[in-house]
Amino acid sequence: QENTYEALRGDKVPLDRILWAESQLLSFVEEGRADAATLFKIRDSMKCANYTDGDLLQDAKYDVAITTALLSRAAVKGGLPVRIARIKELQYIRMVHQCKLRTALKDINRQMLDDFIKSVHACRTAPEISESVQLVCDYVKRHVNQKIDLDEIAASLGYTKYYVTKKFA
Repeated sequence: QENTYEALRGDKVPLDRILWAESQLLSFVEEGRADAATLFKIRDSMKCANYTDGDLLQDAKYDVAITTALLSRAAVKGGLPVRIARIKELQYIRMVHQCKLRTALKDINRQMLDDFIKSVHACRTAPEISESVQLVCDYVKRHVNQKIDLDEIAASLGYTKYYVTKKFA
């Protein structure tokens, strides 16, 4: 009994299977390697915990929020600057909070995993790119379909317009 994990709808999942899948996901992020087929198998083997009394959406939100924190820590361990990991973590937690559908949570989870892996990979393959430049590039990628200006970018990251201009001049 103590070696199982009660998932939604009373499913019992061996705890060692859950811990193995979690550790595999975290190692993929920490190493910045993306083997999509393996990741999807691992992700599919994990079940959502039963945190509430039947609120499936809230249970899924809790699981994704916990995963967000774990992936953020793994990304830092893999070399992603703490500030960048924390900004990503907060961004995804806000998305989870606003989510209205469990299917949308799966999309957020997939996007988040991909984002953390790619960010760690980028840090490892181009360590000469400064944290501030990485932050600006991440901001632009996140808002690529929106009209943004330099003042907005600088303000959202806590920089001055002058500082951002000099970084890219």
